Amino acid sequence: YPTISDNKRTFFYFSKNDFKQLKKAEKLLKKNSVVYVHVWNLDTIEHKYGLHSKEAFEHIKKLDNKIKKIITSGNEKIRIIIFSDHGGYNVKKTKNILPIIKNYSEKYFIGSTDAKIWLKEPSKKDELKKILKKESYLIYDKENIEKELKIPYKRDFVGDIMATVKPGEQLYPDFFRDTDRVASMHGYTKKTPELKGIFIINGFNLKTKKIRNMKLYDIMPTILKAMEIKIPEVCDGKSRIE
Repeated sequence: YPTISDNKRTFFYFSKNDFKQLKKAEKLLKKNSVVYVHVWNLDTIEHKYGLHSKEAFEHIKKLDNKIKKIITSGNEKIRIIIFSDHGGYNVKKTKNILPIIKNYSEKYFIGSTDAKIWLKEPSKKDELKKILKKESYLIYDKENIEKELKIPYKRDFVGDIMATVKPGEQLYPDFFRDTDRVASMHGYTKKTPELKGIFIINGFNLKTKKIRNMKLYDIMPTILKAMEIKIPEVCDGKSRIE
């Protein structure tokens, strides 16, 4: 954002311009030992223009050049960690789930890739599931959500039924956007290589290696291990470096 902390205080610098963020980070590194920068714009650009678009590649190239400048300009060696929490998938189809669920639901929440449905009549659950499956939605409920998605079932959170679209599809209307004009999307339950994020760590006296099958919840303990900070027992993940 960046986040600045010296063990006595923590504060945030907010800006939705990636290069203002990096410029601020460059200054903060002169007085702070750890700086965290959240790159916002790339997500927006890929939603608007798509993955592998000219606009996305141009932005990534500019980011690379700016980060290279920061790393090589300092007098001291800078250690760097770069990671993302998701990838993306180009949108080819838009689906409207509202006409299907509105007569069955007491309430509902429609996201860009999933819809959570709380039923008026629980006895009609199987009937609705059958209709949704016929329309190629992926269905999750108390019976399979924990096994397939590793999400503990809580009705208040996921509803009686959670219906999701497949990669390359999106829901519209939803509760987030005022337009269906997006070129790529993320937040899918079905896995594809395009949806994977990245994790790169440099320095810390680490040997060169490729980390396979890293999970989001492994990021925190991996960073703590690299910084020689004790990993709390409450962490679900584990360090992926020695």
